[in-house]
Amino acid sequence: DLYGQSDFTDNVYRSFADCNPKAIRFLAAKQGMQLAFDECGSNRFGDFAWSPDGVDLWFELTHGGYILDGEKKTITTVPTEAPLARAAWVRDGVLAVPLAPDDAPAEALDEEALAARALETGHPYRLAWYDAGGHTLHVFELPVRAPRDLQPAGDGKRVIFTALDDQGVRRPWFFDGLTGETTRALPFLDGPVERLDYAPAADLVAWSDGRDAELLRISDGGEVARIPGASRAIPHPGGRYVAIETLGAPISVFDQRAWDEVSPEVRKREEARRDRFVERLPEWAQAEVQPPEIQVLDLDKGQRYRITAFYGDHFQWYPPTDYYCSFILWGIEGKQVHRNVALVDLADRLRLVDRGEFPAGIERVEAPAGGAAGAAP
Repeated sequence: DLYGQSDFTDNVYRSFADCNPKAIRFLAAKQGMQLAFDECGSNRFGDFAWSPDGVDLWFELTHGGYILDGEKKTITTVPTEAPLARAAWVRDGVLAVPLAPDDAPAEALDEEALAARALETGHPYRLAWYDAGGHTLHVFELPVRAPRDLQPAGDGKRVIFTALDDQGVRRPWFFDGLTGETTRALPFLDGPVERLDYAPAADLVAWSDGRDAELLRISDGGEVARIPGASRAIPHPGGRYVAIETLGAPISVFDQRAWDEVSPEVRKREEARRDRFVERLPEWAQAEVQPPEIQVLDLDKGQRYRITAFYGDHFQWYPPTDYYCSFILWGIEGKQVHRNVALVDLADRLRLVDRGEFPAGIERVEAPAGGAAGAAP
């Protein structure tokens, strides 16, 4: 056994070793995962968004936004300041980017401090409307503050987003790029709305207060499901499934192993050594981390499933291909890896669990005591 004689100190060292592209490539291929960028690149992504045709990928780095052309493999800079939050493809080739007020200080401010400053100075937040094909840029002033959660409204001319109104309550809004008008959206959502995900093709919208989520019909505001423990919920355009972002079970910071990297006997010995090692750590030392976990709610069956094959957040259903999804990768098989944008086909996994079969990497979430796992009420 390759690891049979390894000392736990060596394992801890490997936990913090340099990025290994071959190991990441192997794990990604094993889980049917495509990676948008080099396995060990400078992947400090803040957020990303795929164009409706799935060709162009907008992504945010520390100092600005960029577009990766998936066919030509070229990267261009979006000619704006650093975005405040996720941009949205209004339609193929047209991107909406939320921007801070033009007098925002160079030093970074948190959302609350920047919004308070904008209220005091009267300088508005802005929305950049960028036509990547025509290389034109229009910047509009917004009557609301701290815009985020941008996404297409589905008609090719508007975006929907959340922002603070003049009472400081975060509510949903539409912006029309043809008229430059900002109007209130979804009046049945009175706020505060911390996260919003809009699926007009399915007549569904999901909102979260940061702890739990609710799924509603766009047409009449009627409740479809309550989803406890969801910091965010993302309806699929087909209407049956809802992706959920939450925190997973704690994972050791030390000695992370992929599923079959060692034999069960070796894994058991290493876990015992790890436990003894952790007992000697000072109280301030972090021994475990909760990874960002992706779950799926089946509305037809009222059943919720967790994915353990991989971990990530900033989940998006990939627009051109049914049941493909994309997210910012945290780890594979319980092992943290270098940050990347991942693309995965969930169709086979969903097909199997629909038949009552559970492949490795997906499992049923039992309903918590006193509440539903996310079924319709």
